[in-house]
Amino acid sequence: MKFEWLVALRYLRSPNRPAVLRLVTLLAVIGVAAGVTTLVIALSMNTGFRQAIRDRLLTVTAHVNLKPIGPQGIRDYRALMAQLQGTPGVRSIEPAIYDTVLLSTGGRARGIVLKGVDPELERRASEALRRIVSGSSDFASDADGIPALLVGKILAADMNVSAGDYVTLTSRKGI
Repeated sequence: MKFEWLVALRYLRSPNRPAVLRLVTLLAVIGVAAGVTTLVIALSMNTGFRQAIRDRLLTVTAHVNLKPIGPQGIRDYRALMAQLQGTPGVRSIEPAIYDTVLLSTGGRARGIVLKGVDPELERRASEALRRIVSGSSDFASDADGIPALLVGKILAADMNVSAGDYVTLTSRKGI
């Protein structure tokens, strides 16, 4: 018999101790076991949740972002894309433009970060365009020449926007 079991049985089955003390010892052991079990389960859930969030974020977010020093953008980005595509470990490259804009519709307004992408390049590399819930994923302009916009589920619910609705985007530059 192992030493740990010997000590445990000695204190749990001691004939010289009153029954109340044995009961208290048994309840303490059960309490510690329940606490440890709860901690193990909570840590397992936290690890799984963290892994799921990380995987979801990395499927729609670039692992590396190259940003220009000045406001002009990266000149001749296509040549840079061709040069970086040959780098070992690079799976895909998508150019994007980020800008903070004001999205307004139906008397509501919210500041958002707008990401402008090439839909074909983004579709090959990112899971985001494959998970469109409603609307079309072709991003073609409508009959009036207004380009399409992809809005996330949470922002759409908050702004009460659905597929086919018109929104107004206002940038800091006024365009």
